Amino acid sequence: MTICLGQCFMSYDSKQEFIASIRDLDFPVMLERTVDAGAAYQRKPARERDAEYLNFLGGVAFWLRYRIRPQGLCREDFLLLRPIAEELVKKGQLDASLLGQFG
Repeated sequence: MTICLGQCFMSYDSKQEFIASIRDLDFPVMLERTVDAGAAYQRKPARERDAEYLNFLGGVAFWLRYRIRPQGLCREDFLLLRPIAEELVKKGQLDASLLGQFG
């Protein structure tokens, strides 16, 4: 999957690859990249889009904004967010109690 963010193009073969690409970012940049990735992906022609991947990007953005599990995100996909949550806790940008969501 190729996502255009401004002038640069990023290719993600999987949800895990996207998570890895934002994992080390600070919270505001992480949220911005996720929202931008979703918007760029949504601009692709419908025949080139995967609704499940678009839903995943929306779920990641929702969790980053509201810090609650999005109802539209299956448990397996939600668990993919744990590495970014752990990194944000390490940086002091997320309360450690929120890691309990992934239990």
